[in-house]
Amino acid sequence: MNRRFTRLTAAAFVAVTGAAIGFVAPAAGQSGDLSSNFSGGSSGSVCPPAVEVSPDSTAGWINLDGRRPDFVEGPGRPSGDGSIELTTSDDPNDRVNYTHFGYLRPLSEVADGKLGWTYWGAVAFQLTIYRAIGGGTGGYSTLRFEPAQYPEEWTTDNDLAAGNWLSTRDIAGAPVNTYATLHEISQANPDAVVASLAVQVGSGQPNATAYVDTIQYGCDKWEFEPTVLDTGSNGSGGSTVINGGNGSGG
Repeated sequence: MNRRFTRLTAAAFVAVTGAAIGFVAPAAGQSGDLSSNFSGGSSGSVCPPAVEVSPDSTAGWINLDGRRPDFVEGPGRPSGDGSIELTTSDDPNDRVNYTHFGYLRPLSEVADGKLGWTYWGAVAFQLTIYRAIGGGTGGYSTLRFEPAQYPEEWTTDNDLAAGNWLSTRDIAGAPVNTYATLHEISQANPDAVVASLAVQVGSGQPNATAYVDTIQYGCDKWEFEPTVLDTGSNGSGGSTVINGGNGSGG
């Protein structure tokens, strides 16, 4: 099983580390803003509808240290019209990922809130954290969700926090190559914050294909859809596959 993880570029590392130290949040109204209400419903509040993410409207999702996934129809249309497809070439170093940076969240809040996704195949769900006890500079580490078995069909998991997670660095509650739940990791690292979330296929996974349809992060939910093209005055339209590596959107 592949246990290699997304690595931050030097520029992104400095930017996120600086934000983590100062707890700086994006300005209100900025593209890709996350909801200020993470738990959703715990205090009688209602979460907003899911945000549709497409090559023309990425809602803050970017590719980081790798290629962007393709937006495709289906397969099997689990929700809406499509999903993102993460496919690697025969190069073992090839990597496809999609990352979202937003408001910094205490890891304890993330562990107690809504955290789930709908996916298919050997794709990783990852959280980048800072202020952990141990880890790299600034208490940095990446946490990766490890399912008991990667599914060969669409699967929804709405309780990732209770699943098995691995850390890229030795941190309290989760030494390298040791499984722990997010609850256990957050309890051992009470000051830890989540700086980003990501999905990834590669490195060390040549000729692999996986799909992600929806992601739930607290009160924020994203649905990945292909671009809808307007064919003209007759009002009919259709969907098209957009290659994630062609630079459209962003």
